[in-house]
Amino acid sequence: MRNLLIFLVVLIASWDLLWWLAGAQPLSPRSLRTSLERTSRRPVLVDVRTLPEYGWLHIPEAVSYPRLLLHPEDLPPDDAEKPVVVICLSGHRSPLVAYRLKQRGFKDVSYLAWGMISWLISGGPTVKGG
Repeated sequence: MRNLLIFLVVLIASWDLLWWLAGAQPLSPRSLRTSLERTSRRPVLVDVRTLPEYGWLHIPEAVSYPRLLLHPEDLPPDDAEKPVVVICLSGHRSPLVAYRLKQRGFKDVSYLAWGMISWLISGGPTVKGG
């Protein structure tokens, strides 16, 4: 059991490290809250979860883009100069989307580390409905 736990911790850490090295920067829930409190350069919150996941609950101001995982071209290019934070449920879809947006020329892209799970655990505000 101990070896399995160690393996899982290494696997999870490797996943985040891989995306960080590829240029998809994780953003902690605390850092996201801080950036949402700013009046200038507020990030665009892009939620890539499915519509039922988004409807269940989401971060206020987050916009649902469930197709971005397969179609990163769906995000309007006018957001390319703004800070963008990609959100998913567990932090496993969002790094890939953030990476693909960086490849499209988006300058300031990050993803919510551990997704909505970390946001909920940290006490971040949410709203229900779409």
